[in-house]
Amino acid sequence: MRTHRKTFATHGGGFPLFAWIIAASCLLGACASSGPGEASTSRARERSVASYRDEAREVLASNTPSAPPARSGSSTDGRGADMHEDTSAWSVLIAQFPATPEGEAQAQRSLTLVRSRGRLPGAYLERRGEAIAMLYGRHQDLEDPGLKRDLAYVRHVEIDGERPYASAIIAPPASGEIVGSRPEWDLRNAKKRYPNALYTLQIGLYGRLDGSRPDPDELAEYRRAAEDAVAQLRAAGEPAFYYHGPTRSTVTVGIFDETDHDPSKHGRGESMRLRQARERHPYNLLNGKGIKQRIRDADGRPIEVLQKSFLVPVPE
Repeated sequence: MRTHRKTFATHGGGFPLFAWIIAASCLLGACASSGPGEASTSRARERSVASYRDEAREVLASNTPSAPPARSGSSTDGRGADMHEDTSAWSVLIAQFPATPEGEAQAQRSLTLVRSRGRLPGAYLERRGEAIAMLYGRHQDLEDPGLKRDLAYVRHVEIDGERPYASAIIAPPASGEIVGSRPEWDLRNAKKRYPNALYTLQIGLYGRLDGSRPDPDELAEYRRAAEDAVAQLRAAGEPAFYYHGPTRSTVTVGIFDETDHDPSKHGRGESMRLRQARERHPYNLLNGKGIKQRIRDADGRPIEVLQKSFLVPVPE
């Protein structure tokens, strides 16, 4: 993994039990997406703090986060690290570690602590390129309601009055075999040109409305549409990217790093260029049309709004 930086932020004072885990972690920051994407979900980030907290209380009360992943897809290395091998799911990213012998040992120690004393027994490890990711939950699609519940659950776990995972984000599938016609526009290749990239803004999604798997001709058309959208955005001067997932393709704009987004400040710690990108692209569109979603307002009343654009992690 490239330069290993601390980007995980906590609220308030420190909390000794998890301080060493956080300091060793390189947490990326949002939804993401079939393309990377945030989680799903990252749209919750756009809500008022009050309504988001209310929803989180409901999630925690219902006790319905994902169960631990099936062990049939896992393998244990010589140091005992429970490493999940199926990288085709959407999940919640808790922390990342370098894919070195020392990093693997550190990841396993952190996993043991998070499972046993951190209220996340379903956490697991997964190799992601030059990094080892600590993840929670497994979902087929960014729009899976279970992914949203998992994100809310993880972010709002409290230990000794602190929320150690408040900056958790959505992690897209790590399947890297899907390539497009313009590799230089593929988000998977963005870090080659922008080594410090952490986030990008998801503004578009191409696929079936219900998220089901399209037939081969449909899938090819969705991917062409995403690449055409990127071409139009780039012609207009936007640094745009596509990300082809197993069933959908996403479109994002911009490259942002830790100076552009501080997840501990609930949307207030954003740079001017990130705010301007949101103003130019306020919504995440499905096949060019707005996505309606039901949320709760600050008074807890359900309302219907268009899904906003959201930050997603740039894959390694």
